[in-house]
Amino acid sequence: MNHNITSRSIWTIITVVFVLTSCGEEWLEVRSDKKRVVLQRVSDVQALLDNSSTMNEAVNPSLGEVSSDLYVITDTRYNALTNMEQRNAYTWEVDIYEGASSSNWSRPYRQILYANLALEALETVEDKNRYPDAVNNTAGSALFFRSWAFYQLAQLFCVPFNAETARSDLGIPVRLDSDINVRSVRSSVYDTYMQINNDLVKAIPLLPEKPQVPTRPSKAAAYALMAKLQLEMADYSKAAAYADSCLLLHGALIDYNTIDLEKAYPFSLFNDEVIFHTTMVSSAMFSRASNYMIDPDLFNAYDDNDLRKAAFFKANGDAWTFKGNYTGNTRYFSGIASDEVYLISAEAYTRSRDLETARDRLTTLLAHRYSGHSYGIPPISDEVGLMKFIINERKKELLFRGIRWADLRRFNKEKEFETTLYRMVDGRSYELPPNDKRYVLPIPDEVVLLTGIAQNIR
Repeated sequence: MNHNITSRSIWTIITVVFVLTSCGEEWLEVRSDKKRVVLQRVSDVQALLDNSSTMNEAVNPSLGEVSSDLYVITDTRYNALTNMEQRNAYTWEVDIYEGASSSNWSRPYRQILYANLALEALETVEDKNRYPDAVNNTAGSALFFRSWAFYQLAQLFCVPFNAETARSDLGIPVRLDSDINVRSVRSSVYDTYMQINNDLVKAIPLLPEKPQVPTRPSKAAAYALMAKLQLEMADYSKAAAYADSCLLLHGALIDYNTIDLEKAYPFSLFNDEVIFHTTMVSSAMFSRASNYMIDPDLFNAYDDNDLRKAAFFKANGDAWTFKGNYTGNTRYFSGIASDEVYLISAEAYTRSRDLETARDRLTTLLAHRYSGHSYGIPPISDEVGLMKFIINERKKELLFRGIRWADLRRFNKEKEFETTLYRMVDGRSYELPPNDKRYVLPIPDEVVLLTGIAQNIR
């Protein structure tokens, strides 16, 4: 992919990557020499953000998906796993890492570091007055990337947002400076979410409505992330407004009647629904289709004329595995697509008791998913009933995108929608009750030792 990266920009990226990685991958272990990072032009800064291997690929945490209820593995496969982080996350152990580092923490923080470098460089680049539109786009992109990484980290490493306790609940370290010598401290959950909100408020007017390529942020992507954020904060009127603003710019849906359901991977990279492209941190659990099986109850929840059943799953002996990645390959898409935004809109309107509009959003989405477009919303006339339908559809539509864990955490706050998770491994039963402390993952041990920040209580 060519983003018009100049030779100067290429060497800038090489220099920055060397500086950022020479002392190991973990963000908090980096010792950078800023004098070696020369970002002289706006195009240099844009090139830094166009480094998709850092900003887009294998960047979103996957541990939530590993801990979720979408799949099961056999005892044989579990006992063959050598990755202790994956083994321990699968059975919701108190100690997940056993002293090891974790890309689920370091990759988003590296993304934040690049965003902070970009924002700082834009203040001093020599041609910023010549290219104001480029400066705006690059600044908006950096703000979006930073807010995206903060959001992803918040869904794993701090408790769900609760307006009554958010100011005292521990959030994540909110890094707004590229100087790693500045001491890391944990902000509150409230401050974490407000920083995400504030970054997006600044980014929206700076970004183009649609990007040149889906690895770059856009106004549509910022509206969608803001809708996700407001849903987490239970501000449903704002969630509906932002979701609809996104859909006005990017509301395209794939008609599953038109795709080849027999293909190994039916969806193309950067398909019409993709608003912003990222993928999850690689996971040993999902590295091969033979490693795991789709939860039978989930598979059986799809109607026979629901085309997602053929588009998403392939047979593996007597079981089924997932093939429905919106990457067109084995990588797990975890960005933003329009189908998720339709479901956000439907939920937000349901919560606001506008069931008619909610049903309209659901009908629009699901008509693109059923054979011959033969779909009608069941005659559900109450808010709780429609919410249960939406929760079920979120699980069926958005599986293996790094969303399910956040959904479980959020819905567990309401008695009508809570879920208890179960595992059976080697004859031993494991259980994760709603709102259990293990829904907040521990911060990697080495980060706690290095910085002295408080560990999450499991």
